[in-house]
Amino acid sequence: MSAIAAGAPRQTVPPHERAAVIPAQKLSARVERPEGVPVFARPGGRRLGLLTMRTEWGSRRVMPVIANQGPWLRVLADVPGRHSGWILASGDDLSLHPRRYALVARRSRGTLTLRDRGHAVRTIAVAFGRPGSPTPLGRFAVTDRLTGAGFGGAYGCCILALSGHQARLPRGWTGGDRLAIHATDKPFPTPSAGCLVATDADLRYLMRRAPLGTPVTIRP
Repeated sequence: MSAIAAGAPRQTVPPHERAAVIPAQKLSARVERPEGVPVFARPGGRRLGLLTMRTEWGSRRVMPVIANQGPWLRVLADVPGRHSGWILASGDDLSLHPRRYALVARRSRGTLTLRDRGHAVRTIAVAFGRPGSPTPLGRFAVTDRLTGAGFGGAYGCCILALSGHQARLPRGWTGGDRLAIHATDKPFPTPSAGCLVATDADLRYLMRRAPLGTPVTIRP
């Protein structure tokens, strides 16, 4: 832990060496390079795009690391056509930080569980997508923490935007395809176009405990 302790000079330990001190699955990577960092299909492989320092909603780009191969880190991110990609940890392009929380959703149970260092601390009831537009399964990450007021109030108090997309949108849907965990303006959660929907009280709780880069796994 001392290699990445708060206040330690970032340049003293290269990012890929920090990933060796703490298991990759317990780290988050934040993009520090203003121009962004390229993302690849595999270490040294085909370039897929650029991960900018800030997201489309202006948040800092923070991604959970799920594997490493030398100086290469595999991260959960909004990568075209896939849920993850590989980035090269070189120089000061990235900073790495210990990760504490994770979210695990189960569609068949209608639940979302917050885990703290691997231990379940709270499970809440959530609604998922409708039969014609089911919530996609897979591994994603929290990219933005947004106020619902900026989106007309239909999303309740707040929104945790995710790195995934809904490929099966309802006919006539105009609300975009980004997945999210959000509240609702109704008294109780109702099925959505693919997002996870919870009460305002539960979303406020998650907003306090699910920072940027929190991994989100959606299971059957």
